[in-house]
Amino acid sequence: MKRIPRFTRIAIVLFVLLLVSFVVLFIFLPPSQGVGPYQEYIIEDVSKPQQFIIPGKLINPVVIRYQIEGVIDKSAIVSFRTETAEYVRIPLKGIIADSAVRDFYENRDLLITYQPIGTKKGHLVIKAALNW
Repeated sequence: MKRIPRFTRIAIVLFVLLLVSFVVLFIFLPPSQGVGPYQEYIIEDVSKPQQFIIPGKLINPVVIRYQIEGVIDKSAIVSFRTETAEYVRIPLKGIIADSAVRDFYENRDLLITYQPIGTKKGHLVIKAALNW
């Protein structure tokens, strides 16, 4: 019986380890850990400050993806931050249809803060996701 070369044995072991790693990642991580759907936050009372938290990820995400849509009568600010840094600060006024992708290299919780500035009427929908 012919013996399998050492290089081939090493390649097979590495392939099996890689395959097992991918299976473990896809079984034990929920879909939102990867390129998952947006989490949606509806702000019905635009006159009051509000905060939302996107839990940190097991594996560091690479970007914050967000969409903000709605209408407000005055102005407001939406910010995306962690306990150590502010990543995005978005001034809002009137009819809003804003979306972007920003770098994000932390596995900490992401705090989304809505701060009205004289706003009394309107509605907003903030959609956000942490993705690779």
